Amino acid sequence: MDQESIENAIPFYLGKETREGIKRAFERWKEKPIHFYIEYGDPEAIQGDGLAAVQIFNPDTGKPRLANVVVISNSCDIAQTDPKGPFSKILVAPLIDFEKYISSLEGRGLTQQQIKSQVTDIKNQEVTHLFHFPKIPNLGNKDYIISLNDLYSIHINSLGKPAKKTFTMHQEGFYLFIFKLSIHFCRFSENLKRA
Repeated sequence: MDQESIENAIPFYLGKETREGIKRAFERWKEKPIHFYIEYGDPEAIQGDGLAAVQIFNPDTGKPRLANVVVISNSCDIAQTDPKGPFSKILVAPLIDFEKYISSLEGRGLTQQQIKSQVTDIKNQEVTHLFHFPKIPNLGNKDYIISLNDLYSIHINSLGKPAKKTFTMHQEGFYLFIFKLSIHFCRFSENLKRA
């Protein structure tokens, strides 16, 4: 995630002030934490929101479970979803307690140095399939991650009205989130020719 790739990912249609603000946020986000969360007023779920106690179907157990999740689907798609239509579903990713994740690494036989390196890479957003959420105030002020390889499709009606939000991302955090989504899902494969 170098500065040039970040600048190229900032949408051209944003105003100059917004573009400059985003660039400044990315320039300093590793040294000084950027603003990740805001006090939310809008009860409607939008992309990047944290939601509490959403029922997802666990394919490993074959049973539903409640999980705190992050909305992956685009805000426009959520707002335009017909609750009775055939495509009235959104994508979410379950939040994973970061300390529990670190403990699971210890159980896999990794050395302390390997674990420390992986934790640093995750916090620096250098692992493409993981997104790190620092200290979420409404979830015990603890760090969480999501895996972009572990997504669930849920019916929009299962969110409730209004959805039970745990956080809404600040513009700075949201652009980092979108940047990571685009890297994970939309980057060109290297040295892969498709005839």
